[in-house]
Amino acid sequence: MEDNSQLTDAEFWLAKQPAQIRLPQGGTRPNWFKHVAHYLPIAPAWRCLEVGVVPGSTLLFFADKLGYLCTGIDFSPRVHQLRDVFAARGVTAEFIQADFLTWNPTENFDLVYSCGFIEHFENYEQVIGRHWTLVRPGGLMLLTVPALSLVQMLSRKVFYEKAKMQEVLESHNLEIMNLCRLEQVVKGLASSEVLVASYTSEMEFWFRPKSPGVRWWTRPLFYPLRAIEKIVHLVGISSQWYSPVVLVLARKAY
Repeated sequence: MEDNSQLTDAEFWLAKQPAQIRLPQGGTRPNWFKHVAHYLPIAPAWRCLEVGVVPGSTLLFFADKLGYLCTGIDFSPRVHQLRDVFAARGVTAEFIQADFLTWNPTENFDLVYSCGFIEHFENYEQVIGRHWTLVRPGGLMLLTVPALSLVQMLSRKVFYEKAKMQEVLESHNLEIMNLCRLEQVVKGLASSEVLVASYTSEMEFWFRPKSPGVRWWTRPLFYPLRAIEKIVHLVGISSQWYSPVVLVLARKAY
């Protein structure tokens, strides 16, 4: 985005996004979906917007499994690939390359959501508020952000090289990456009712032994790390101490 409060730029995202987008049939059911499924009906008339849509796997899931009329907006030029990728999966959707903070659609949406978006801004309250203005009365806003909780932060300090850790700290606004603050901001929005507020995805670490910026000598440590992940997934408990994702779902009053 072009807003001067951003903590990242277009080059940052182009380096992280796949040059050629490929999606599985039906998209990918996100780990957090079980927490919100009760509020997300199969409704072909529902209009759904994903902010920061690339690579689009979650939006494809909403379109394919729930039948939503889907729109995706992203500042990345790779958003244009998604139209053909969705069409190849038998799904028609609208994709827009634009600055979300200044984009003005003609209609509001039944569901507006973003995953790992708002924490890349200094003025995250304004960005959350912008999501909210695009929700119709009676509609829903869903926000997820990474949680740099105690275990998530300590593990990165061990596994990441210094430059990689510095990149993480400089490109993320740590203030909003916890449930208490995110829920507080959403509750402060006009006519909002928080339906779900939770840590999700049990315990999971998104870096791998050969991920960029991972210290080579930490590779043997991945074996016990993966074992712990599997145990926590089997138990099925998420926690503020180790879970990787924070989620808040809110409804706008009529």
